[in-house]
Amino acid sequence: MQKYILLTLFVITTVFFSTAQQKLVFNDTVANKTITVKQADIVKFLYIGYLGQIEQVYGKVELVTDSFVRFEHNWIVRVNDIIGFRKFSKYRDILKPTVQILTIVGVIVAVPTVINQNPQLSGAERLGVSFGIGALGTLINRLLFPSRIKNFMLDGWQVKVE
Repeated sequence: MQKYILLTLFVITTVFFSTAQQKLVFNDTVANKTITVKQADIVKFLYIGYLGQIEQVYGKVELVTDSFVRFEHNWIVRVNDIIGFRKFSKYRDILKPTVQILTIVGVIVAVPTVINQNPQLSGAERLGVSFGIGALGTLINRLLFPSRIKNFMLDGWQVKVE
């Protein structure tokens, strides 16, 4: 029985260490910046698709090989086709909805407070106040959590697999 347990542990460790944990290393020599993308990181890629069209993919990286990156839900991007990228924090998917909910709560609390303190406001002015507070919350959310692609290969970024 002990031999089978040891054999099973040996097979599991061999399989674990035989799969190469590769990562993408984006390097900008002009700005002297390096960004590393590895398994379980959240990134957004801009890449050249199957028929030459430009496409985007956002998600968690499942696998990095020498020729492609596979995302969750089996979305595959070839490394040579990447033309832009942005790496996101792992906490982004939790913090962004939290800030959105806090913005909604802030609007629900702030609008009645402002309107009750100023009873002379007309209906249009009240609508403007509520719209302004909501727009401010949306603007703050977009400033805290931008989603536009930030780094492009044309700007001097190079990618290699390590």
